[in-house]
Amino acid sequence: MGFVNLWVAFNFPTATWVNFKLFGGMGLMLVFVLLQAVFLNKYIQADATPEPQIGTPPHD
Repeated sequence: MGFVNLWVAFNFPTATWVNFKLFGGMGLMLVFVLLQAVFLNKYIQADATPEPQIGTPPHD
């Protein structure tokens, strides 16, 4: 991300760099988060014991 920021800053006008800082950074972060969620979804294990509901007696 830092390299891309420097590349845009030194190779494009200031207005383009500002728009990249505002919107491009958010867009790249969103893509990163979505890709991480897809990748990590394979490793999430479901809890075997359900949470007890409020107002129901515990099972013995």
